[in-house]
Amino acid sequence: MSKEQRELMGESWDSYQWQWAADGAIEHYKNSRFREMNLMLDAVPSNLQPLAKASFIHWLPKQGTSENGYNHPDSQRCNHGIAALESSGSV
Repeated sequence: MSKEQRELMGESWDSYQWQWAADGAIEHYKNSRFREMNLMLDAVPSNLQPLAKASFIHWLPKQGTSENGYNHPDSQRCNHGIAALESSGSV
């Protein structure tokens, strides 16, 4: 999504940003692009990162793709997202 498109969305972009990041991170994960996956999740504002990370975990395939053979990428990062949600009372 271009900068102009995000500006047109105004404040509603904040509501969707974490979803776009989680979805994009899943695609990077499926293609073994772990650096890009981490950059996408880290680019979300800190107050929305727990949502992005928890959604990423939720949407993560139950078994890794045959190309990478991983079940869970960077479990510490994923657990941080869940812990942050739990501590905020969102879960």
